Amino acid sequence: MSNSDTVDCLFSEAYALIEQGLCYDEVNDKQNALLMYQKGLDLSQQAFELEKEPNSEKKENLSKTSQGLSRVKELV
Repeated sequence: MSNSDTVDCLFSEAYALIEQGLCYDEVNDKQNALLMYQKGLDLSQQAFELEKEPNSEKKENLSKTSQGLSRVKELV
């Protein structure tokens, strides 16, 4: 698996965890929501660390992702 594939996989899994956190939030299960958000943030951080030299399109996507993750961190 290439580095790019690994990064994509990590981001996909991170977003799935954050989506699960949102589902827990909707039913007012804050403890599990925070757990899912934290796991998603951890995987996202791993992906950012692996992505050393993104192309311009990926760089823009990483910037947008970083902004979204900052909002999630505020909740956690």
